[in-house]
Amino acid sequence: KPIKMPSVDTISKLNILVSSVSKMSLQYLEQTTIQMSNVKNSVDRVAWRLYRDALALSGTGPAFNHLRNLISNGKIKGEEAAQLISTLPSSLRYPTVQQILNLLSLATSDNIKNQEHLNSTILLTVARLTNKAYVDKSTAHRNYPEHMYGRFGSKISIVLPQVLDVLKNNLRDAIQNKDTPRVQVLIEALGNLGHPAILDVLVPYLKGYGLSKFLRMHIINNMNSL
Repeated sequence: KPIKMPSVDTISKLNILVSSVSKMSLQYLEQTTIQMSNVKNSVDRVAWRLYRDALALSGTGPAFNHLRNLISNGKIKGEEAAQLISTLPSSLRYPTVQQILNLLSLATSDNIKNQEHLNSTILLTVARLTNKAYVDKSTAHRNYPEHMYGRFGSKISIVLPQVLDVLKNNLRDAIQNKDTPRVQVLIEALGNLGHPAILDVLVPYLKGYGLSKFLRMHIINNMNSL
């Protein structure tokens, strides 16, 4: 309970757990998960949730890969998975091309496409990560060790076309299906991407396609990132 957090020093303990998880290899994480996911009582349930959160917060490559596998295999799903995925733009330490493409692949997989909220969260997260690491040079320089590993922006030609293609196709399908909430999410994802290439996708919809005034205004509002 939140009221008890100061007395039991919950945040400090969570930080220690995150630090421990960040030192684990993928194989060790897999072994730990087998033990932690064997929930028998309420204490085990809390321990599993803390461990699950630490996976998302640690931001390391092995933790990311393991979290993705757990979601892909359905061991973490729905709102729970969406909340964990939404932390990645702030927690992922070094968002490589492969990690972004792996997230994109997760969003388009058969078992995730049917989980609308989770699918939308992954697409929004992919767009934010792409902007933060590959589009916005100043943000990338502030947040990631470019002097050690090289500039992310040099690889934008690999990442951007694939991300843009998925968002564009999903937006087209949502408009054809008259799925207004889905259209809103995809417009926001394109806005989060923040690259001039989104104009080629969005501007035609301002001129027609039967979009409501509300959705056309939503497009304009999400061009602020350019």
